[in-house]
Amino acid sequence: MSTLEFNSLVVNVRESLYFFSSRFYKSTDDREDLVMETITKALMNKDKFNPGTNFKAWVFTIMRNTFINEYKKSKKRNELTTNEDVYSLEKHFVDTETPFHKLQKVEFDTKISVLEDKYSVPLKMYHVGYKYEEIAKKMELPLGTIKNRIHTARQILLDCYN
Repeated sequence: MSTLEFNSLVVNVRESLYFFSSRFYKSTDDREDLVMETITKALMNKDKFNPGTNFKAWVFTIMRNTFINEYKKSKKRNELTTNEDVYSLEKHFVDTETPFHKLQKVEFDTKISVLEDKYSVPLKMYHVGYKYEEIAKKMELPLGTIKNRIHTARQILLDCYN
């Protein structure tokens, strides 16, 4: 694929990227920054795109990964976040998945509703991709407590649905 063809694809997908960025940010400036970062990464990684595959999905994946990486960096900078942010991040993971993954998410949410918050919150965070240490720090609990609660939550779910 020539550079001109590739650049044309990038230009044609820009509006869709801006719309997709609304899933991650409300602020127009943040959305625009995310779109520009995504376009920059796509142009820098032109050689990694396989012609004949879905270009739009490839670029959307770049955007989603860029958002996730920025989110993790902001956490490391000790910016305060709330549980609402965690659920928001979980939503972004799922919204880009297939209908099958969405169905699994609904089933997971239904099954996890039997748990108390002290078990469901760490399990959801772990399910989204947080590491035990990150969950412990975020919830201000010892690492062992977090591991125990996630294990207990899994056991409760196994007992309830087997």
